[in-house]
Amino acid sequence: MFRRWISPLIIVIAIAGLWFTNTTCVFACSCIMPGTPQEEITRSDAVFSGKVTQLTPVTNQDGMGSIKVSFEVGQVWKGQIPQELLVETSDSSASCGYSFENGKEYLVYAYSNEGQLSVGLCSRTALLADAQQDITALGQSTAPSAAPEASPVAAPAAQSNQTLLIVGGLVAIAAVAAIGGWRYTRRA
Repeated sequence: MFRRWISPLIIVIAIAGLWFTNTTCVFACSCIMPGTPQEEITRSDAVFSGKVTQLTPVTNQDGMGSIKVSFEVGQVWKGQIPQELLVETSDSSASCGYSFENGKEYLVYAYSNEGQLSVGLCSRTALLADAQQDITALGQSTAPSAAPEASPVAAPAAQSNQTLLIVGGLVAIAAVAAIGGWRYTRRA
């Protein structure tokens, strides 16, 4: 009986070892063409125009780099956006990061990511001078709120990716063990 379980047990231990090995994930940016300004304002959590006042590189807990982008907000089409706002983007275009330049003005379509607004390469975000067609399509804007920076979007219930990986790994190990056990008991 014990001999029947040695091979599946070795396979499960090998898979578990590979699953929990500390590896760095690499992502490549692949975009679907963004929709019309009306479609994208519906999908976005915040849409505003503003001037970049500061770019601050940050290394996240997962080792991935990002850039905190400070804006002086001019006009708002969606969201309760303060006069000064901080958004985040990846530091690499390969990870869909948007390349903002200090001192330039942009039309920004931002999304909520664990309570923080983030901007990606795949959105309709563009230099303000190149976004006149979007501005016309978006219609009437409002001024930013006078309140200091508050979260312009409700923070979703955050669950860490690491927890999801661990749970996924345990489920995969249990599935492999169950299938292996069923297969070997069926042979007997």
